[in-house]
Amino acid sequence: MVVFADDNIIMLENVLGKYCEFNKFRGREITNEILKQSGCEILFTRSQTQVNGNLLHGTNVKVVATATSGTDHFDIEYLELQGIKYYDAVGTNANSVAEFVLYSVIKYCVSNDLPFDELTIGIVGFGNIGKIVAKYSELIGLKVLINDPPLYDTNFPFPEYTTYVDFDTLLIESDIITNHVPLTFTGKYKTFQLFDTIQMSKVKKCKLFLHTSRGNVVAENALLNKCLNEEMSVVIDVWENEPDFNSELAKTSLIATPHIAGHSYEGKLNGTLKMIEIFEEYSNLEVDKTLLFDEINKSTKYIITEFISRSELVLQIDNRRKISHDNLSFKEVALLDIAEKKIKFDDFRKKYPIRNELLKI
Repeated sequence: MVVFADDNIIMLENVLGKYCEFNKFRGREITNEILKQSGCEILFTRSQTQVNGNLLHGTNVKVVATATSGTDHFDIEYLELQGIKYYDAVGTNANSVAEFVLYSVIKYCVSNDLPFDELTIGIVGFGNIGKIVAKYSELIGLKVLINDPPLYDTNFPFPEYTTYVDFDTLLIESDIITNHVPLTFTGKYKTFQLFDTIQMSKVKKCKLFLHTSRGNVVAENALLNKCLNEEMSVVIDVWENEPDFNSELAKTSLIATPHIAGHSYEGKLNGTLKMIEIFEEYSNLEVDKTLLFDEINKSTKYIITEFISRSELVLQIDNRRKISHDNLSFKEVALLDIAEKKIKFDDFRKKYPIRNELLKI
């Protein structure tokens, strides 16, 4: 069985290598011709690879899977028409992103001497990440507002420590806003440009806006205007035109990073585990995952209540995740010309070092 996998899916070859003909590729460099000539059956990707007819036409690919939480780089319509099974790794890096958000919120509040119990965080999207962000927020003393129309319409039982509100109310009443929605372009729950200029104009009270979902959920020009007018501090990890990110917004933001909020070591390993499970399902083989489980469980995790102060908590998260270091390094990349910064953006993600999570629920 021929398998091709993005070379940024860590330890996948170590575990699957003896079960298949395993090939690695760089995310933006895989081609239709390579897949056709190789007879590839299973394609494991990350978000850099556009999986569509241009890539897959005439190939033997039966299964495609991404070790990331989003599938906006998949042409779902094409895959379904061709009968190609497709999968994502939604939820595998949820704690990584939630921890990144928590760090940013605490750092902002501590730096500005803001009392946690007098602040309201508005969370748009109550999926895998939103749920953890909400719980962490409650544990540090924030009032939690939730907006998630798809869940609300199913009569989902939101936790008692949260208050469900409509989108406009969340924009108006929140001191901190963060979004954790998928990028969708059509339908009742479309999220493309959800935070556009009109919606952002309603944001008056908010002093910290966090953007860690998908680039096109937020209109960057509206976000930049808020920054330049000193109305709001921004933490941003995802961009409209990756890898050609908005340099001005990066330089202006409180924290700016190149789509690595979910790049904790554990998040990546969990994504690898999901890919292995998909391989098992397709191949009907049982894979020895001991090596991977040992790696996932290697680093000790803590709960928030084990930390005496918020200042100590934010310090310890940064000791593990090096978010402040990544912010400074990325802002240096923002000073480069377009061609060079695009290369550096991809390199930053591809060569991202081991960064362990600190927390668990």
